[in-house]
Amino acid sequence: MEETFGGYVLHNVPFPTELDEAALKQLKKMAPILIEQPYSMTYLHSYGQDSPWFAGLSNGHFLASRDPETGYTYATPRGHDMYSGKETDWVEIPAEGTVHAFTVCHFGSEEFLPETPMYWSRWSFRV
Repeated sequence: MEETFGGYVLHNVPFPTELDEAALKQLKKMAPILIEQPYSMTYLHSYGQDSPWFAGLSNGHFLASRDPETGYTYATPRGHDMYSGKETDWVEIPAEGTVHAFTVCHFGSEEFLPETPMYWSRWSFRV
């Protein structure tokens, strides 16, 4: 249905033709009117300081973050070194290599406890 300035137009809504006392009491038993209407929302999401990493991927380049003093390289983007806290530099790395990773799970439901590894989580990529 077309939307009007005042809202949606409803058709065939049951309502008594005459409003006497009995008809007004019957309105308490009336089923609720339901209106279906489209709903949309636009989100604006920022990748912030990680934007160069995603821009590089979309243009066929694999970027990494590197600590300029130690040379420690993170394949996942980060603006600062996790050990020194100093700002990292963007560098391009090969699209092929070896990724060393593991995860710590401090809790898993009983169903998954036999499969829950107990290791520290850390991703690194050295080039």
